[in-house]
Amino acid sequence: MTRAQKIWRAAAVLSAAALVACQNPAPTPAQTQLIAARDRLTAAIRHCTLIYHFDPDAPDLPQRQLAPNELAWRQCAYRAARDYERANPALAPLYQSLIDEDIAMTNAIMRGQMTRSERRTKITRTLSQIRTAEENQIAMAQADQAQKQEQMRDIYNTIRAFTGVPSY
Repeated sequence: MTRAQKIWRAAAVLSAAALVACQNPAPTPAQTQLIAARDRLTAAIRHCTLIYHFDPDAPDLPQRQLAPNELAWRQCAYRAARDYERANPALAPLYQSLIDEDIAMTNAIMRGQMTRSERRTKITRTLSQIRTAEENQIAMAQADQAQKQEQMRDIYNTIRAFTGVPSY
């Protein structure tokens, strides 16, 4: 076997190893960053709850007025959402819209023009849209990863065919 053939076979073996490594891909950097940003957002909102002793899910909250520390809690949650916006700029407009809607609806509650339940329904709808957008981001990242894996398989198959190395 010539030196060139040995080099090609070694390249084929390395390509096969790379292909095997790609069969069970780790999360993409985009997915990892999104998951980490979500975790930070959740932790920051929990921190707001601890600092301001306000739980937005408490069952006994008044429907047409703010609870003690609620406004401070909401300001803290807005800061957390803005930090998330910086980590995920593609969704920044959706989060800014969520914040703007929440501010307007919180003001309406303070004026007695809206109930807490009405605000929750609207916020839940907006959060559902955001969740869908995040899922689409993840799907796009996975599709990109799958395309890269297909390219690796094509490279491997080309090298394998050229060198005569059997497939694995």
